[in-house]
Amino acid sequence: MITETGQRAGAISLHLHDKRAPSIGYWIGKAARGRGIATEAVTRVCRWGFDDLGLPIITWSANVGNEASRAVAVKGGFQMEGTLRLRSMSQGALRDCWVGSLLPHELRDMPCQTGRGESAGG
Repeated sequence: MITETGQRAGAISLHLHDKRAPSIGYWIGKAARGRGIATEAVTRVCRWGFDDLGLPIITWSANVGNEASRAVAVKGGFQMEGTLRLRSMSQGALRDCWVGSLLPHELRDMPCQTGRGESAGG
């Protein structure tokens, strides 16, 4: 869970279903968007995955058109790899999705935004 001033602002998870390609997923509520909360959470969780879990790579995907999720991933250092056709199930239909990945040396250092009462798990 991602919190801001003691309130739930969103959620983030690191899916370890495939050690060769663990993936990250996140969402941020409308009231908490636009202030760097998601980028900080992604950076913290990826740092934990690389440093503490020894992951070699973290993958990301989002439905084509989800510009906000893509922007967060890019700000965190993810490299966009392309578009997969009809690979994501959303609202009962197959949709195209963007995919990207992050290697340990690509992770961007983000200053911790202390004082906002945030946590990003990990």
